[in-house]
Amino acid sequence: MVFYFTSSSVNSSAYTIYMGKDKYENEDLIKRGWPEDIWFHVDKLSLAHVYLRLHKREKIEDIPKEVLMDCAHLVKANSIQGFMAPELVLHHSYHILGHKARQKAIPDSRV
Repeated sequence: MVFYFTSSSVNSSAYTIYMGKDKYENEDLIKRGWPEDIWFHVDKLSLAHVYLRLHKREKIEDIPKEVLMDCAHLVKANSIQGFMAPELVLHHSYHILGHKARQKAIPDSRV
């Protein structure tokens, strides 16, 4: 069962965040993702995948920093190695699921 959360930490419309708890759910999310879903992951660590669904006509640059931090905290909290670390620098990128070849780095988050 895929988990979903609502990020309402900003004064705009709430964001829906999806998370798979294991490799099977992560694969399910990739298969069923929408073109406007943003995929957050950390390279070389075993962890849950986190997906942020953008609002209609929203650009990636419009995502509030608070929402990005919510996604970063979910990634860290659901990684065995990351969760146990007192501090973790997340190097994350996103893939627009409808266009996986398009990839862009998001500034690192210290969580």
